[in-house]
Amino acid sequence: MLSTVESHNAFNIKALTTRLLRNDWKRTLRLTSGLVLLAFVTMHLVNHALGLIGIAQMSVMQEWRWVIWKSRPGTWLLYGSFFVHVSFTLARILRRGTFRMPFKEALQLILGLSIPFLIIGHVAGTRLAGDMYGLDESYVAVLQRLWPKSAVIQTVAVLVVWFHGIIGFHYIFTAKRSVRTIMDDLLWAVAILVPALALAGFLVSGRDAQPYDGEPTIDPAVISLVNRTEFYGRLGAFGLLAAVGGVLGYREIGRRRRRIITVNYVGHGEVMVRPGQSLLEISRDQRIPHPSLCGGRGRCATCRVLVTKGLQDLPPIGVAERTLLEQIAAPPGVRLACQVHPFRDLSAQILLPVLGEHTHAAQSEHAGWGLEEQATVLVVDLRAFTNLVNTQVPYELVVLLNRFQEEMIQSVRAHHGHVDIVVVDGLTAVFKKDGHKDKGSRDALKAARDMFKSIEALNVQFQSALSLPLRIGIGIHTGRILTARVGAMQAQAVTLALGETVAVASKLEAASKDMMSDLVISRETALAAGLPIMQSRLRDIYVLGHENAISAYPIRGLGELAAVT
Repeated sequence: MLSTVESHNAFNIKALTTRLLRNDWKRTLRLTSGLVLLAFVTMHLVNHALGLIGIAQMSVMQEWRWVIWKSRPGTWLLYGSFFVHVSFTLARILRRGTFRMPFKEALQLILGLSIPFLIIGHVAGTRLAGDMYGLDESYVAVLQRLWPKSAVIQTVAVLVVWFHGIIGFHYIFTAKRSVRTIMDDLLWAVAILVPALALAGFLVSGRDAQPYDGEPTIDPAVISLVNRTEFYGRLGAFGLLAAVGGVLGYREIGRRRRRIITVNYVGHGEVMVRPGQSLLEISRDQRIPHPSLCGGRGRCATCRVLVTKGLQDLPPIGVAERTLLEQIAAPPGVRLACQVHPFRDLSAQILLPVLGEHTHAAQSEHAGWGLEEQATVLVVDLRAFTNLVNTQVPYELVVLLNRFQEEMIQSVRAHHGHVDIVVVDGLTAVFKKDGHKDKGSRDALKAARDMFKSIEALNVQFQSALSLPLRIGIGIHTGRILTARVGAMQAQAVTLALGETVAVASKLEAASKDMMSDLVISRETALAAGLPIMQSRLRDIYVLGHENAISAYPIRGLGELAAVT
């Protein structure tokens, strides 16, 4: 499946256009309106940048801009795009099931909602004042009115409008891996250069345009009308947002009255939710790592999941989702999490890891063959394995062990861990700090939390076939490890973690049986993760070949891990 995605990495304008045309008309219309507005803003800022050369050059380009945007078709296109974009944006907000989202997506939303309040004064004092009250709209006249008393608000408005559009543009054209590599560099350059030059041009031209005989004279009646237009414009925007907030509140009250359903994530356990959210929104609400390059807009397929139970109860696939799944040649049972709204119990596996951070595969060749570094090691073991082998039907045993390994590995990878060794009844995993003092230890504890949730889900699923519930023991220790590639030939080499830290983690897992706890961590791990500990609960254990005793801390319940979520 991944090779299929990689084969589509080349940026293809024709393929993108085809996809847009085949998608549902609402998405295409929202996208088109956004691009029209971004084009208008870009031309406006480039016009400002010409102020570095002179006001005369600004005025020449302004005349050309007016030919486009002040013509009847241009005016209808501009105003129509604005109202279409705002309408669909508000509709998308109303469809949201949660406001927990990545920073970039939240930033775009906040910037977008603040735009009407920032630009209504500028629009009222320029275009509306010119069209309705005959006020002079030339660059010299506008600069004289804006500089310097409105310089700050104009600067903020420029930055807010521009970066809102750039984030949206980024979401559109970085859904594929190669496009992200090419377009990100270009976007960063354009995103910084255009507003910087525009603000510099505004600064220079604003000073040059100031009259020597005082402020320009404007009819007080016109000023009153402009101020009134600005006031009612802001009031209308506030009222619209208040209405949207009221609808969201009313809908949330209704959603809380619905019956609870169970969503089982492979590798993360079960979560209890009420219908109304998409599967991606449920993941975000439950803090389950779930990739989504396009921000849940149904354009990138990175949020796709394999539905292992409840597929027949899901709403039918829409046109946009079907188009994207066909493009990546997705097998049966795969759906886009951002488009799936479960109303009955569901089980699904997230198919792609969350990327964007340092990955262990990116180590240099020198580091890959041998590197000593600080890391956290997790060892998990399935309890009473011999009894399980002796009491289970062979077929059921194979199915159960495969599910167990699948769940444990998914828990590790979901929290940026590397599976070091896999045995039939357990595994060893490594979590590196990657430049952050507490990252590796906290990620290991999060993975352990998800492992216990997964075991609970497996017990429910296999309860009719199990003589005793499944239990696991986990040991976690933080310290120095030697990461080494072991193998006679490079093609056959595997990366392993070696050293005392691995031995200590294994000893902690073994000691968990005597300490009557399913999870035992070392004092070093607790301190590195910032986990509060009770000194009276610490126990000393001894590891063969280790001079000093290791302080072990048993975790009594998942509630004690709340500090690392």
